[in-house]
Amino acid sequence: MPQLSEWFSVGFDETAISLQVNPPGATSWQARIAWESIIRVCFEAGDWFESDTVYIFIDERPESYAIPIDADGGQALWFEILERKLFDAEMAIAASMATNELFCFPPPDQQAGTEPVEPALLTSPTQLPELEGEQLILTWDQIEAETIILHGDRVIWRERTGWEVYERFEEIAGIFQQKYGSRLVDIAPTPRSLYALYGDSTRANFHVDFVRKSLGKEG
Repeated sequence: MPQLSEWFSVGFDETAISLQVNPPGATSWQARIAWESIIRVCFEAGDWFESDTVYIFIDERPESYAIPIDADGGQALWFEILERKLFDAEMAIAASMATNELFCFPPPDQQAGTEPVEPALLTSPTQLPELEGEQLILTWDQIEAETIILHGDRVIWRERTGWEVYERFEEIAGIFQQKYGSRLVDIAPTPRSLYALYGDSTRANFHVDFVRKSLGKEG
């Protein structure tokens, strides 16, 4: 398996960030992110086995760009983000010493002035982006109370779900199925998401398994 730095490349200039991604066995993509369009930056501290990840939110789309620090040019991009003060310096120090924790700047209650902003909930397939591919396998991840749904390295949706969220899993899976139809064949939970997904419920495992098996079918 090629190293991450061999297929995920990051560059930047005075006006924008450039991404060139050629994942093994998957569709290549590229993007250009204008510095002036960035409205929020999150840093996900990984562990010994996972790269730290920077999530960049812009004002032109609801989902973020997920950029691994271990990508070619990823570390240089992080230093540039700090240099441009798009992320709090003290928070960055705390993030560098953490594992499996998410740090965001500005905090949600500061993004739109002084009024607290409630995280968006998925209620309609129109909130989701278009995806290419005959078969779609998504990943359901969890960091503290926040659920993150990815297609490869791309964040498709994230919202604050909390604890024992297997019923919300069914609701979200249903909306995703409305959007992508039978092309959506699975939403696979990561190992670290299982604690929040199942909670203490004895029926949660059966419930989630049933929902996953219902994907990939019409109707």
